[in-house]
Amino acid sequence: MSAALDVATGKVPGAGSRRQCHQELLAFLRRIEREMPSGLDLHLVVDNDAADKHPKVRARLAQRPRFRLD
Repeated sequence: MSAALDVATGKVPGAGSRRQCHQELLAFLRRIEREMPSGLDLHLVVDNDAADKHPKVRARLAQRPRFRLD
């Protein structure tokens, strides 16, 4: 499952699907990118799921330096 947490406010601006596939992760990344202020870096914590290793996900993250994989 994917979820976002705004640590400054404690709000959860986006919640993802229970499925762990690259299409769902891309949709989640697009949603939180729209919902979070543009001046903020977005730190991503991922589990051992392989969705973040998919070439389309890697390409999207490479084009958006505000996303950080932690």
